[in-house]
Amino acid sequence: EARLRDAQFEHDNTYSNLLSEKYPWVNLLVLNFCYHNVHHDSMLQPWYRLPKLHQESYGDDDRQVLTFRHLMKSF
Repeated sequence: EARLRDAQFEHDNTYSNLLSEKYPWVNLLVLNFCYHNVHHDSMLQPWYRLPKLHQESYGDDDRQVLTFRHLMKSF
């Protein structure tokens, strides 16, 4: 039986809030802080490695990505 809020739960319910997928340089405005999910996986990684780590971890699977457009639509 899985514990509520275990590591898998956190992984499945933490999202990367990218400012832009089309223009990755825009995410640099916040030092790639928007790569939140991969940051939780590897907290000691520097900000400039986060996009590459995200790609290595998730590839084209975007289930854990919420873009700025997604967030604006929800408002």
